[in-house]
Amino acid sequence: MTLVKVVIGDTDEGRSLLRGLARHGIRTRRGQAHDVARDEPEPDLVLIALTDPVATVVAWRAARASRSPLLVLTDAATARSLEDDADDGVTAAILVRPADLSAVVGQIRALTSARMVGAAVRRIGRLEVDERRHVVTVDGATVRLAPREYALLAFLAAAPGAVRTRAAIEEHVWGTGWDITRPPIAAHVSSLRRKLGQPHWIVAVRGVGYRLSECE
Repeated sequence: MTLVKVVIGDTDEGRSLLRGLARHGIRTRRGQAHDVARDEPEPDLVLIALTDPVATVVAWRAARASRSPLLVLTDAATARSLEDDADDGVTAAILVRPADLSAVVGQIRALTSARMVGAAVRRIGRLEVDERRHVVTVDGATVRLAPREYALLAFLAAAPGAVRTRAAIEEHVWGTGWDITRPPIAAHVSSLRRKLGQPHWIVAVRGVGYRLSECE
């Protein structure tokens, strides 16, 4: 059974979240982010769901020292701050309140299954996406990406050449809880193209979505 360390306040929302996770067969243990590295047994994932933005950022930075994947449930402004603060090699996902329980459980399943089963290293031409370490390289050089940029690229790389619709990208990368004030998909694609240094690798299919080219 999946073990999730939950860094959460003593609120109605927190208690409801814990009950919801239990109904989905996810075992939880409450604690502080700063002591996760000393946990025995090590959790399969650390879930940070604090209401205070400052405390959320502090917990995020402390928990990154752990080998456990991170999932953060927070407001839109703090989510953008965490994306800017992302590190290479940190397996993390961010959901914006209000987020459906199904979205939270889905992210937990995705992050923990990748950790327990092991994920592929996808090589598409000059591009390599290491799904185990959440690291992207071009011609062997590491490319620093924010968590949502990585999630978008990994989604495209899972089926190179196939067109991913905007709706599918929205659901996979942001889930149902992402608010309407977030930057559009096109803005994230533009940032990805710039960071990869190869604008033609991500191809826009007008009126449908995006696909990843052969990356040559």
